[in-house]
Amino acid sequence: MTVRSLLPMTGWVLCNDDYETQRRVGPGKGEVVAKYRLNLVVVNQSLLPNAALALRVSLQLKDGTWRVMDVAGIDGDLSPFPKNVPPMTTQCFDLALAMPIKGSLSGGFAEREAAAGDALPTRIPIRIELLGLNEQVFSFTLFDQGKGLTRTAPQTQRFAA
Repeated sequence: MTVRSLLPMTGWVLCNDDYETQRRVGPGKGEVVAKYRLNLVVVNQSLLPNAALALRVSLQLKDGTWRVMDVAGIDGDLSPFPKNVPPMTTQCFDLALAMPIKGSLSGGFAEREAAAGDALPTRIPIRIELLGLNEQVFSFTLFDQGKGLTRTAPQTQRFAA
């Protein structure tokens, strides 16, 4: 099986509107929960069926450290797994990834949304470990360009001459 990103990541900082994510992530003092949307496509190129039993997603932060994310379905489904992946087909996962970041709930929505974008580098490494049948683990690293994220300062692009 292979994994591909379907849509660019988008991010926002939660207020207190998502109690379950707040409870699972457990932000500390001076932290808020940043939530990111990520669409993944799992491709089963085999002639045999498989299943996506579990998924572990890690993002690399701006400081270079990796953070294991809380993973849920974007529609609030806390357990979007397992899902069968028939032979020669794809399965789409619309995921909500969450982690604590430094910040407060003061300020406007745009400021909080920018804080979620600022926590990640311009080009975002995403490590995915997908558990399949027979304890087979499929590992992938994707790179998202972060074009869907709001940031405090505009990102500069360099062009080769």
